[in-house]
Amino acid sequence: MSDTVILVDDEPDFTDELGLFLEPHGVHCIPVADPAELVPLLQATHADLVVLDQRLGSTTGMQVLKEVRAVSPVPCIILTGHDDPIDRIVGLELGADDYIHKGAMPREILARIRAVLRRARNVIATAANIANGWEFRQDERELYQPDGSRCSLTSAEFTLLQKLIDARGEPVNRDVLTEAVFNRPYRAGDRAIDGLIVRLRRIVEPDQANPTVIKSARQQGYVFTGFASQMR
Repeated sequence: MSDTVILVDDEPDFTDELGLFLEPHGVHCIPVADPAELVPLLQATHADLVVLDQRLGSTTGMQVLKEVRAVSPVPCIILTGHDDPIDRIVGLELGADDYIHKGAMPREILARIRAVLRRARNVIATAANIANGWEFRQDERELYQPDGSRCSLTSAEFTLLQKLIDARGEPVNRDVLTEAVFNRPYRAGDRAIDGLIVRLRRIVEPDQANPTVIKSARQQGYVFTGFASQMR
């Protein structure tokens, strides 16, 4: 299955050449020469990512990015012909996911596209695990119950929960969890992670005696299976 990328650039030679390189690598390209066509196209068709040239005739990639962000969270990469750090900062602040020099080799552009798509899919996968009315706000590092009440989590508890959620249903061992939460190696007999799990279960489990949200995986660590629809 290929990814669909919209290339917004008024130089057809560039979009044709880049498109020919990307297609065999599983990236289907839709060239757009007129930036005014981008927003209607996004509203009419599915796109996994947008690549925007910084210089677009009478407008700029920054202005187009603002218009895109008003209607869509689609990942965006800005192509620039010069390395102005101010432009880079402004672009990232406006919601660009990456910045690439237009003279970069096509293979580097492909690698950047894949990296941005991976990050975007990780966010989507994480959001998909947050269901049944629970809200996990990564930016604010907060967790809300279905009734809207905010859970009181320490920084360590939040980091542990996030690490489990990011694993998308796969077990995470104590070595990985200890390094992520405490920034130190796991030592035999270390019960710090287990203590945090107990506290998290008090918050998220309908029945602490029979945990279904954060399960123990024998000799593998712990696994997050998804939030429960009801709390006792």
